[in-house]
This record gives sequence, structure tokens and C-alpha cells, in this order.
Amino acid sequence: MPSAPFHRHAYVNGHVTAVAPRVAGQVVKVYVDDNNRVRKGDLLVQLDKEPYQIRVDAKKSSRETARADVGAAIRGCTRPGSQGPKPSMETPAFDRGR
Repeated sequence: MPSAPFHRHAYVNGHVTAVAPRVAGQVVKVYVDDNNRVRKGDLLVQLDKEPYQIRVDAKKSSRETARADVGAAIRGCTRPGSQGPKPSMETPAFDRGR
């Protein structure tokens, strides 16, 4: 592939660089126009953040649930030397060590 645009009737003096996104998304705003010079780090487009925000919120919720489950499991554990929870009518025999 040539480094500059080519047409059989004309040459264009310029450089073309392929741009590929790291993530897929719907473009909501474009910050550059045709033939604008851009430099590394320049913002070219803005993506719709709603789908990503939904995923972030779901992951945070999942993390909070997992933390609560760990906290409940820790509170339910017995300490070394203790007798542990007493068996009750609701505790199955296999949980009582029989």
C-alpha cells in the first residue's frame, strides 16, 4: 500500500495513517475535519459512553455483592478453639459432622 493517496491521473503529496479503535462504539462527536493535521494524543472522536457505563455499574454491583458474601462467610466461620455453631433442627446432619 502506498504511503500517500494515489490515483492514476494525479498524485497527492501527504501522508495517510490508518486509525483503528481499541474498543468498538457508536461515535457521537467528531473533533477533526478533513485534512486537519493531528498529533499523537489528540482527541479525534467521542464515543457514546452509556453502554460502557452500564457495564461498569454492573461490575461494581457484582463486586459489592461478592464483598458482602465474603463478609458474611467470614462472620459465619468459627474461630480456632471454639466449639462452632450448635446444631439445630435446621442444620442437616452432614453439617454437624455426622
